[in-house]
Amino acid sequence: MTKARSEVPANQRENRVSQIDNIFAFGAQQQTEAYNRISAYKEKQAAHELLIAQAAHENVQLVVQHTKQNLRPCAMMRVQVSRDGDEWVAAHGECQGRGSSPDSACQDFDGKWLGKTL
Repeated sequence: MTKARSEVPANQRENRVSQIDNIFAFGAQQQTEAYNRISAYKEKQAAHELLIAQAAHENVQLVVQHTKQNLRPCAMMRVQVSRDGDEWVAAHGECQGRGSSPDSACQDFDGKWLGKTL
């Protein structure tokens, strides 16, 4: 009896199945590694976007703070700040503010200029 071509010995069949299993396992491993790389990239990108958003927020806060300082009467009137004995005086014309520091003198000036105590 002659052997038919379609018949493959059992050991060769097992080797081929093993090779196919190895190919699928390698493909799955490559897919997992690619997924992990993509996930790591997305995490880094999200962290980077968060840092950019935080920096933008801080910049906006600085601009607001700077604008508020520039809109104070003592800044708009360009008061003269000088030392008088042990206190500071912020003066513009007849209006004067006094305090223990230049900032407190300017705050007192602002309050008097606006007609209220800050």
